[in-house]
Amino acid sequence: MSKICNKIWQMGTWPENWIKSMIITLPKKGNLRQCQNYRTISLISHPSKVFLRILHNRMKSLAESLISRIQSWTQYSGADLQSKSFGFIDFKKAFDRVWQEALWDIMWKYNFGTKLINIIEALYKNSKSAVLTNGILGRWFPTTV
Repeated sequence: MSKICNKIWQMGTWPENWIKSMIITLPKKGNLRQCQNYRTISLISHPSKVFLRILHNRMKSLAESLISRIQSWTQYSGADLQSKSFGFIDFKKAFDRVWQEALWDIMWKYNFGTKLINIIEALYKNSKSAVLTNGILGRWFPTTV
């Protein structure tokens, strides 16, 4: 797995099956004849999850080095969590899409590095999904994030 991840890192391209996700629906409570009573999840390959975790850790360490202690009062040890009260905003619900050009600009501005930016950009530009319903996989379509 290490050799494959290193090769992807060096080449800056993702294997075709690593950028595909299958969308499935899970029922919520209520009338299952209504679409709003289902939630969707995207299933990705295990190797893709591993590589995404590696990229996440790289980006996290870079981001943490940019943020001062004063700016980030969310940096705490596990013990501190019990003695503090935090307010959280679910940004995924508020912003269901990412302005990609701004994301790339910010990553360039803060020196995230050419390879990391290119590999993330390739993921965003080449991702595909298909819906799995009743055991039948639909056509692949480009995913917008």
